Amino acid sequence: MPAQLFDASFYRAFNSDLAGLTDEQASSHFLTYGLSEGRIFSPFVNLQFYQARNPDLAAAGLTSNQQLFQHLQDFGVAEGRAFSPFLDLDFYLANNPDVNQAFAGSREQAFQHLQTYGLSEARIFSPFVDLNFYLANNPDVAAFYGNNRFGVLQHLQMYGLNEGRAFSPFVDLNFYLANNPDVNQAFAGDRHLALQHLQTYGLNESRKFTPFFDLNYYKANNPDLIDAGLNNTQLLQHFQMYGLRENRVFAPAFDLNYYRSLNPDLVAAGLNERGIYEHFQRHGLAEGRLASPNFNVQVYLANNSDLIAEGFNNQQAYEHYLTFGQGEGRPGSDYVGDSLASARLVGLSATPNSITDFVGASDTADWYQFTLDRAGEWRRSLNVQNGKVTLQLAQDSNNNGAIEQGEILQTLTATSATTLADTGGILESGNYYVQIAPANSETNTNYSLSLAVNPSPLLANNTGLTLKTGSMRVIDSNQLRVVDADTNATQLIYTLKDVPLNGSLQLNGLAISVNQTFTQDDINQGRVSYQNNGGTITSDYFGFTVTDGTTTLDSNFNFSLGRNLPSLLKDINPGAGSSEIYDLTNVNGTLYFRANDGVHGSELWKSNGTPEGTVLVTDLNPGASSSSPIFLTSFNDKLYFAAAINNGTSFRSGLWSSDGTAEGTTLVKELFIVNHMDSPPESLLNVNGILYFSVYDEVTGHELWRSDGTAEGTVLVKDIATGSGGSRPYGLTNVNGTIYFMADDGIRGRELWKSDGTVEGTVLVKDINPGSSSSDPIFLINVDGTLLFYGTDGIRGKELWKSDGTAEGTVLVKDINPNSFFGSSPNFSGYVINNTLYFSANDITHGLELWKSDGTAEGTVLVKDISPGASSSSPLPGYVINDTLYFAARDGSNELGLWKTDGTLAGTTLIKDIDLWFQGPFGSEANLVNIDDTLYFTGDGGSNGIELWQTDGTPEGTSMVADISVGSGSSYPTYLTNINGTLYFTANDGVHGAELWMIEPSVVAG
Repeated sequence: MPAQLFDASFYRAFNSDLAGLTDEQASSHFLTYGLSEGRIFSPFVNLQFYQARNPDLAAAGLTSNQQLFQHLQDFGVAEGRAFSPFLDLDFYLANNPDVNQAFAGSREQAFQHLQTYGLSEARIFSPFVDLNFYLANNPDVAAFYGNNRFGVLQHLQMYGLNEGRAFSPFVDLNFYLANNPDVNQAFAGDRHLALQHLQTYGLNESRKFTPFFDLNYYKANNPDLIDAGLNNTQLLQHFQMYGLRENRVFAPAFDLNYYRSLNPDLVAAGLNERGIYEHFQRHGLAEGRLASPNFNVQVYLANNSDLIAEGFNNQQAYEHYLTFGQGEGRPGSDYVGDSLASARLVGLSATPNSITDFVGASDTADWYQFTLDRAGEWRRSLNVQNGKVTLQLAQDSNNNGAIEQGEILQTLTATSATTLADTGGILESGNYYVQIAPANSETNTNYSLSLAVNPSPLLANNTGLTLKTGSMRVIDSNQLRVVDADTNATQLIYTLKDVPLNGSLQLNGLAISVNQTFTQDDINQGRVSYQNNGGTITSDYFGFTVTDGTTTLDSNFNFSLGRNLPSLLKDINPGAGSSEIYDLTNVNGTLYFRANDGVHGSELWKSNGTPEGTVLVTDLNPGASSSSPIFLTSFNDKLYFAAAINNGTSFRSGLWSSDGTAEGTTLVKELFIVNHMDSPPESLLNVNGILYFSVYDEVTGHELWRSDGTAEGTVLVKDIATGSGGSRPYGLTNVNGTIYFMADDGIRGRELWKSDGTVEGTVLVKDINPGSSSSDPIFLINVDGTLLFYGTDGIRGKELWKSDGTAEGTVLVKDINPNSFFGSSPNFSGYVINNTLYFSANDITHGLELWKSDGTAEGTVLVKDISPGASSSSPLPGYVINDTLYFAARDGSNELGLWKTDGTLAGTTLIKDIDLWFQGPFGSEANLVNIDDTLYFTGDGGSNGIELWQTDGTPEGTSMVADISVGSGSSYPTYLTNINGTLYFTANDGVHGAELWMIEPSVVAG
């Protein structure tokens, strides 16, 4: 479906000479003249930006505006290419999961939704631009445009950007230009070009673009994000979507928790993390509120008379500190204690802890305190910018709150432009104080102090290991690790003291005996393992000593054993890399899936539940290239899927089948060949022995096809939108052998269609929204032979409808939210229990809550107002077991929990307060599965991160199955799949990357 790019109203507004044209005249002018003249035609599209961000287009010969426009319209939007500095469709989908789910991630439909509804609904659509922030910071714009957000966006693009107005809490172009003089000079201060430069180059180059968020600081203080492979663009989006809410550290002079704790009025006003973040920018800094112990604007100005002389305000002083002051060694604050009792506690490690401060007229002494839990070599460095200071190291050995002469251990003196850096000797474990005092108390003296300690060896990790009885597991450094600041891993020597009682400790596959040795490097490299002998014993251990040549530690390493614990099935991509597993599918008891072993690219694999039976089926795209199989479907005792092969000049995309062997994996039919894109079949649906799907063809565009598994039997059902435009069938749903779906015939918009697999039997059910407008039927579902779905007739918003397949029988079930143009806002397709549909809806009075319907207006009712009043519990996709629906929802305190319902008010109850984790490209798919009436799901219980959980429907029967990634890290169990009572899933134990795991049949874990 070609994306709608042209905006006649915007075209007239941005091109004043065309102000008098009608929509038709404006469109004609654009196609005839405007496109070639490079005129701006949409607030969401910039062809120059499109060309700059997609250099492959120029390489393919697409250089004219006409070619770029055509490519963007036909392919670029769908492919997720960047085409505007003001819009990011993937970000729009990620921040609006209801839109993502409603359109199954379709970017063309998401783009249409944004223009039709999203902008007016004040939805977030870019990590770089925030219209809500723009309106809040520019009251003149808000007063003039009111709720006309198209007008607001036009104002930003036509005037606001180059007027230097604030338009985002995450981007400040004035700061970007000031901190990047090469950009400022190259574009002569043009902020449109500066914004494009930031997105195209600046972000990837880690340039500074706002004083309130420091990307490099965010990376340095959140290493888990780097370990997860997030690039700079993803890091910025992560901060906006998750980092703020998770209270992560993000800037050297702005600490959200610190700001919130010092300003309780913000909490009382109901501000969430983002509101508090924006408050400091819009009000707090100007008011002189403290936002970090590292920076105090009043102290900074008072201690830097040159800034006062230049008339710096609070904002300018804050930015000066970030841009120049830190590098010049100017103290940002004075929060070091002035006495022994108020000494600032500092943590010491082998990495120096650096502090910049001052002493003198307004501060006669600075006191620091540190504690050593074991002996170590102390190091210190002191640099003085002006004047003279004295450093003293002391201990309050008698705990009387004062340092006496005999308790001073060391004294140093440093003068201007002098750096003292040396080893302070060995300090035993204990509590220590450092005092910095000025030689002259009449003026302030700036100093930089750096403290560090090289501790003696430490047993950093000794978590033990949980494994399945009779199995073998490698012991890695996450489970057993000794660290020492001045000893490398090859010199940290382990000696086996006690051998395991029910197994063997092995080095390179050979058993180790008492008094034999191995090193920390052996553990780091995966050479040390434990092989259990089986039996009924549930625990084992080995004893060891470890030494750095001077100090020796003595400890045990423990094993927990069980028959029904999760186990790694196979490390498909050996080492820490992930095998990128997708689409776990059962075909007659064999598990098929897509995976990448790091050698063959992303290809088709299978497993029989054993490591040796987990193998590559065939390398369709030989070598490191990928065929990327998708839509894996069991059909006629074989696996059918879509894949594409690159022969060097084009992609050969089509429908494939496999019997699990390389020879038996064959192309059913090649459906599409084109040099610059791949369009595999979509949504394989088995209806009475025939596969139905939507696929692109150069002649007909995206249309409905069918296949009996043979090349001859794989044919177009009907060219619904005559010609190459394509009707883009979506939401294929089987109701008693009839396929219902949404399609656009090019005349009546996106409406409800049905098909029996023949040309004659593929017809429009009803033009629900008459004319060329669309009813956009979504969430199609079969309820006892009747189709229920959501759609709009143009009078009401999106509401619940039903159809018996006739125009007369296609009617509104109930107008749940008659007061809203946008309808009752469902956020998932629903579940059927005893011929009753359970779904989410918003009637405005109760917010987005759980409803049920028997297909009648009277029988369409609210199940329970879980979050009382107008607030929403926002039910999320769930699972049905024995006529009980399990789902996630937020209660009145906004806590996400696992709930269940039998359809009654009294029977709708909270099972446990736990964050359920959802999979899919934007976290919109349920991640739950039933095995023997036990529901397995992915949840975050807090201290153990996101792990595999289970429930029998009771609070006491809800527990974590296993802490796969030991400690606070998360294993992110995904694609939970039941095959004959065995649970398969992907998980990351922190050692092997995301790989394939399993639990044996008859699981009773916990």
